[in-house]
Amino acid sequence: RVTLANSVLVAIPTYTMQVQWIPQQTCDTLDQMMRSFIWSGTTQKGLHLVNWDIITRLRKFGGLGVRIARFHNTTLLGKLIWNFYNNNEKLWVKLVQNKYPRRSLCDKLQVKGSYFWTSLCKTYESLKEGFRLQLGRGEVLFWYDHWLADSLLCLEVPYVHYQDVELQVCDVVRGNQWQLQQLYTPISEGLRNKVQEYHVTLHPSLPDVMVWGRTFLVNTLVEQDTYDSWNVREGVVELRGCGYGG
Repeated sequence: RVTLANSVLVAIPTYTMQVQWIPQQTCDTLDQMMRSFIWSGTTQKGLHLVNWDIITRLRKFGGLGVRIARFHNTTLLGKLIWNFYNNNEKLWVKLVQNKYPRRSLCDKLQVKGSYFWTSLCKTYESLKEGFRLQLGRGEVLFWYDHWLADSLLCLEVPYVHYQDVELQVCDVVRGNQWQLQQLYTPISEGLRNKVQEYHVTLHPSLPDVMVWGRTFLVNTLVEQDTYDSWNVREGVVELRGCGYGG
């Protein structure tokens, strides 16, 4: 039943999950159907002999490797986020970037758009703690891209001066040294120190890339501290030779 559930029940919504953020209620219904089928052989209620959290663990941790709908959905959309940032030659990426020029998935000020775009934004919101930008040429937006650790710089100032809106990281770096005195936007001493503590080294021949911690992923999310912490189950695939080495 577990094999059948993973090969059929999980596969049915997979196509939709690749392009849309599924409502939580729908994910809960899918999980309920999985549980009922595994324990009773039908969609009717059955006697659950083992806790669902154990069933969904990896086999090496004593579970059965059953996929949770929300995690499966996030994994599939996470692959699109990876391509959005690191495979600019893909046709769909070009179309999306043309429709939403200069927008960032982490820009909470501009979340309106197609259902596909909002799905990517919601997925990024779930995964943002693991993603970070690794600078190459430094062509990411200084204020509106998530290149500095834990937050967007635009959220740490009262306003961004109109002359700084399109400012890129490379515009305020000379010889791998910060040139913050040329900013029109007023910044606090604390923010100034925070930026200057980031040791920047730009590489003119390399693009800026989005990385997941120190591991590149495609098929799923990585486990964090334990197998039952946040949103990660296994099936991890490392992409070797993609962008920078970990």
